[in-house]
Amino acid sequence: MLYGRQAFDDLFAVAGVSSHIRRLPAWLLYAIPLAVCAVVALSAYSLACGRRLVFRVLLVGVLVVVFAAPGFALGWASGLVGTMGQGGTREQKQTVAAARSVLQQPLRGKSVTILLLGIDRASPGDPGRSDSQILVRLDPQAQTISMLSLPRDLRTDIPGLGYAKLNAAYSSGGVKLTIQTFEKLTGVPINHFVRMDFGGFWHLVDVLGGVYLPIDHRYYNPRARASSRSTCSLATSW
Repeated sequence: MLYGRQAFDDLFAVAGVSSHIRRLPAWLLYAIPLAVCAVVALSAYSLACGRRLVFRVLLVGVLVVVFAAPGFALGWASGLVGTMGQGGTREQKQTVAAARSVLQQPLRGKSVTILLLGIDRASPGDPGRSDSQILVRLDPQAQTISMLSLPRDLRTDIPGLGYAKLNAAYSSGGVKLTIQTFEKLTGVPINHFVRMDFGGFWHLVDVLGGVYLPIDHRYYNPRARASSRSTCSLATSW
């Protein structure tokens, strides 16, 4: 019974991960447990009522496969999620490789600092500007998450560029120069980064099932157009 419970937990975990990454249909979240219950019930009935030893051994093998399959599936899903950051376009791979050369390795049990960058890139040839720049600190000892948003127009000294607006670091040197600028400005070592553009933001909201905001007035814009569903562009050091 204990092993069966673990198997069902693994099944729900696999179905949940797969539904978020759009690899399996959502109805499998309910179909898989029901199918396992049916197989287990029939096998248990056959084991209790069957007379031939070969038949019982065969059914025991079926039970072992049924209960072991979720564990293997969960391992596959975990491996898939772990290697998602290794994919992406050539530009995204180059961005991650360049950023890793200046990122600081986090220490086990210590706080972790993540740089979140929201890019306004509108076209493939446009490098974009980091209009949203947030430092996130995860402190496992204090069990707190702190966020610091820095203004994009903050005047600061950018390495190799001189004094300019803070978001000019990304336009001039991408994520790598931005990380170096933030570390010089704040004195805080950065361990990871997440860069997202409009397409990535749209897909993130879609994965979450939408984000609802309480608006106190009615607004009507006759010239509004449906937002374009561009391809997700997300580069991360994880």
